[in-house]
Amino acid sequence: MRWLPVTDERCGDDGFAGPAIGALHRVGDLVPVPETIVLTAPVRHWRDRVRQRPADPFAEYAGLVEEPVSVRAWQIRPRRSDLPIGPVFNNLGPGTVAEAMLELLALAEDGAREFPRLAFALQRFTAAEASAHVHAAPDGERVRVQAFLGLAEQLSEPLHPDLIVLAGPELAVREYRVADKPTATVAAAGGSRTSTVAELRRRAPALRVKTVQHLGSLAIAAARRLAVPVAAEFAVTDGEVALLRCRPVPP
Repeated sequence: MRWLPVTDERCGDDGFAGPAIGALHRVGDLVPVPETIVLTAPVRHWRDRVRQRPADPFAEYAGLVEEPVSVRAWQIRPRRSDLPIGPVFNNLGPGTVAEAMLELLALAEDGAREFPRLAFALQRFTAAEASAHVHAAPDGERVRVQAFLGLAEQLSEPLHPDLIVLAGPELAVREYRVADKPTATVAAAGGSRTSTVAELRRRAPALRVKTVQHLGSLAIAAARRLAVPVAAEFAVTDGEVALLRCRPVPP
């Protein structure tokens, strides 16, 4: 098993932990990325740790990133996009990071076995006021944005994203569909929860147009750096932007 900060040069190699981590490493100078540690090993290694140390197989990894932490996992598929495993666990403390890793490992073992390498990302949690999924191509002609109040994490209730389409060199708004947002996912003690949105806020845009255009320009810059379309996830808090994920999308 190896673990590296996403800023390490070796994370730029898609063979280390897959193309999404490689992309996040290569565009990290364009927009701040929260502290992220990547762990990668064959599934059998993770399984052996559980068998050899059943009481606390992953306890030593819980403190690699300052709490609170978001945890995600995926299987690495050579020359193909990553295969996500389970949900993203947000806002965890050290006592629950190891538990989340165990749960994700169990899900990986129940899934496809032809991709035997499993990776985890432990990322400093960002308590986003709003989040955005942004799809952009290197030509920058059209950018599609889904904007969410709070975290882009679905719990018991569905998510209610606004849909924005930007186009042209000035990223003019071609479409802005504001959703009725009765609920949103927000940070809670030791995790996240579904929260009721105030009546006046639920029909207001999740993000201002200037912020959406800024996110669009960042996604285009990332797509140009990688020379492929990208699907990027951003968190916005107090006007500050953080890049949580950046996945290459083969044309």
